[in-house]
Amino acid sequence: MAAVEGHSDGVVEGHAHSEGRSHAHSEGRSHARSEGRSHAHSEGRSHAHSVGRSHAHSEGEGHAHSEGEGHAHSVGEGHAHSVKGHAHSVGEGHAHSVGRSHAHSVGEGHAHSVEGHAHSVKGHAHSDGGGGDVGVVGAGMAEKLCAFQHWVFNATGGELVVTDLQGVGAVLTDVGIATEKKEFRGLRGSCPPSHVTLFRVVHRCSPCCLLLGLCPPPPPPPCRGPHVQRGGGGGGGGGGEGPGDVIRGRMRSRTSSS
Repeated sequence: MAAVEGHSDGVVEGHAHSEGRSHAHSEGRSHARSEGRSHAHSEGRSHAHSVGRSHAHSEGEGHAHSEGEGHAHSVGEGHAHSVKGHAHSVGEGHAHSVGRSHAHSVGEGHAHSVEGHAHSVKGHAHSDGGGGDVGVVGAGMAEKLCAFQHWVFNATGGELVVTDLQGVGAVLTDVGIATEKKEFRGLRGSCPPSHVTLFRVVHRCSPCCLLLGLCPPPPPPPCRGPHVQRGGGGGGGGGGEGPGDVIRGRMRSRTSSS
């Protein structure tokens, strides 16, 4: 009986001991494993969460920062470029419009003054609206041509005379120039200087000269008297010629030669 009890006690104790060890061992392993898994799981989640937040935060900031900078940079550059382009276009347009307007106004004014001057010259040179050929010199045409010569002579201080008056229609072309000196304001005479002296001798003021208020040209110096007389005699009668006779003869000779 005692042996049985001892055996049972030993078996029970042994079983309890083995169960305790097994239970402790299993509990330890289970606890360790569960703690390990829980720890690993919590650490993994925490790490993943922190890494995700950090990564998302850093990426969000970096993305926002880079986008903000890029947007501001592009907007700033584009705005500055557009402002520069606007200033450039305004500057060019203003300079171009002002330059064109100024050149146009100056050019028009200059052309207008030249045209007005040419009109005044033609007014003294053509006939009374007849539109006749300049080569056919009538009484009215001769008076106007003589007055034009007189006007040029007075305007240049007696240093320049227009000779060989001819043209097409009412426009004077291919005229001759005689200067008392070697040249007049850069213009060199195409005729001998004796034509100036000849004009002083043979010119007779016409009604057109009186309308323009032109005074008779002064006589040439006495030292040139013989030369003038020879030139005047060659013109056909010297002082006995009427106004425009010398011009009429030259115009006819030019017309016949052409």
